[in-house]
Amino acid sequence: MLVAAGSFGGTGGLVATLRTLVWVNRDGSEQVLAAPARPYSYPRVSPDGTRIAVDVRDAESDIWVWSVERATLTRLTFDPLFDRFPVWSPDGRRIAFSSQRDGSRGNTFWQMADGTGQPERLAKGANNSQVFPTSFSPDGTQLLVHGDPGGRQVDDIGIVSLERELSHRAQHQEACLRAAVRARQIVPDDMRGGTFTISNLGMYGVDAFTAIINPPESAILAIGRTTDTPVGRDGRVVLRPMATFTLSSDHRIVDGVTAARFIADLREAIEHPEGLS
Repeated sequence: MLVAAGSFGGTGGLVATLRTLVWVNRDGSEQVLAAPARPYSYPRVSPDGTRIAVDVRDAESDIWVWSVERATLTRLTFDPLFDRFPVWSPDGRRIAFSSQRDGSRGNTFWQMADGTGQPERLAKGANNSQVFPTSFSPDGTQLLVHGDPGGRQVDDIGIVSLERELSHRAQHQEACLRAAVRARQIVPDDMRGGTFTISNLGMYGVDAFTAIINPPESAILAIGRTTDTPVGRDGRVVLRPMATFTLSSDHRIVDGVTAARFIADLREAIEHPEGLS
């Protein structure tokens, strides 16, 4: 468990709660992180455990990200009005938060966790609305929020559907990724969040190999080179282009029978491409 612990202090008449970030183990033991003391609030650990999103409630109240591995604190949002209550998306690529940047008391936005791009509003409420993100659904298509979306001085619970937004974003990202691949400008960050990898070493003369799965992906397909190989056809020995495909799958995620069926379907599609139309 992660908590923000500290004491009151301040300068120039501005009183703030200066806190440090502390890991608390199940046995009650504590480990203080090296993050500098600041008025931290609402710390949230990324799904992979390598980063901590937190709102720093100073004069500007923005979202910051602490890197556990690099021991660095990086500012994520820069709006002069309040940005609060960060929540990680399931893939760890985005952070949702409540912001007053649109003139409301707090509407829901999200921002890429690496700081690229601009914050985008996920749901629009009344000018006097105040809505706080709580958690994402496991597939990331819905966001649970609570607050007062209509400015009626009530505290309701609601769900923001992100399927259309994610669909449009996925189409744009796919187009950009295709262009980067064709231009040979793809970088490791472009491949984050994947579930399946294809590894091809055929161009280097490799006949067959077994590839290692890239965590947290579910499987990887290793493709060897295509060579003319003698095979039996109608009682004769003929040459046919043959290649070896080797699938490695994580049995904690994918059942072995399902993986075998995938390979069988893939073979059928390659040998009889006319069936794909």
